[in-house]
Amino acid sequence: MSIVNYINFADNNIFAAGKAFANQKQYWADWAFIFNSDMLKQRRGGIGTDINGAELAEAVKKARPNNLFDQVAIITGKLLKLGFLPTQIGDNIAIATGGATFYRNRINKYIKDGMSKKEAEAAAFTDFQDLTQSTQQSSRPDMTSQQQRSWIGKFVLNFQNITSQYNRVMKKATSDIYNRRITPPYTTQAQSDLGNLSKILYYGGIQNVIFYSLQTALFAVMFDEDEDEDQILKKRERVIQGSIDSILRGTGIYGAVASTLKNMIIKFNKQREKGYNKDESAVLMEALNFSPIVGIRARGIVNAEKTLNYNMPVIKEMETFDIDNPMWSAVTNYVQVAGFPANRLYQKTINMRNALNTDYTNFQRALFFSGYTTWSLGLGDNEAIIEAKEKAKINKKNKKKTKKKKKQVPFL
Repeated sequence: MSIVNYINFADNNIFAAGKAFANQKQYWADWAFIFNSDMLKQRRGGIGTDINGAELAEAVKKARPNNLFDQVAIITGKLLKLGFLPTQIGDNIAIATGGATFYRNRINKYIKDGMSKKEAEAAAFTDFQDLTQSTQQSSRPDMTSQQQRSWIGKFVLNFQNITSQYNRVMKKATSDIYNRRITPPYTTQAQSDLGNLSKILYYGGIQNVIFYSLQTALFAVMFDEDEDEDQILKKRERVIQGSIDSILRGTGIYGAVASTLKNMIIKFNKQREKGYNKDESAVLMEALNFSPIVGIRARGIVNAEKTLNYNMPVIKEMETFDIDNPMWSAVTNYVQVAGFPANRLYQKTINMRNALNTDYTNFQRALFFSGYTTWSLGLGDNEAIIEAKEKAKINKKNKKKTKKKKKQVPFL
């Protein structure tokens, strides 16, 4: 997704980027330069291990010629061996992979404009940094708004740095179109308008849809013939609503108010339509989500209560220290309310166990490793819980029979 951030309709258009990528020796030298820069070392937590461009070029020879996906897989494996954390790898690879072609093509542009090689490299890297900071998650003070820095912003606009940055990109693009400004690196009004329109479309819609599709695992079930149509529709709705919320909250506090009210109304109507099993806490939960830090803790308590209430018969049929026992999901949720990420660690343990389970397909195992759950993939309960549910049903029937016999009057 981040590769697109560096594509434009001028010096790094898709054809120019493709041409720069085709020069594999230069591409991987630029990739290594960006990866080893102080900027990316800081983003990956100060880890200073350098990657040699020649090493990368040698490693990717094993991949199919000019196949980016094969090459990224090989580089990821190499970095894992060197001890980088997966999330740090993902962030740095995304930036270096998309930025390498931008950096090289921007150098070539500046040299054509009359700069020396050294000046062109310095100017190109500055452009690369500015573009990266404005389109990737950034903690720079100048990348946050006055609202975000205020006390109420810190309470309401948590986790909204990147959405706020995207909104600022779209706002500027809209302003440039309206005021007929030609923005660099474009040289004509038509080019500039096309570039700005693409920013509005991409950051306002496409990227949000892709992100939430991945988050809800919609992509994994879209083409599954056995997948319940209602399940797909629910996931699609979450993608649409998530995309709208992302844009609204990115606008600031008033957008967060609008997003919260919208979700409360939707939840209220859904609960009124239900004939049974209504969730009386649903609307209140949406109201508490106005502040993410409050909403997260409230959800932890509600999830723990629901888990215990819904799964109590199953919990009684399972061993106390069985990791699949739903009791532990509830306990870790309670602990997490205090600030320690117990439920997250618990879920990661389940994910790793599922990722190593050969009963699942290789694709499903890869998704488990990435953080998806059996619920998000629509795979249902595992065998241990299914067996416990069956036992609970049988016990419930037996209790009913026993109770019925006790009530019966002996026939004389």
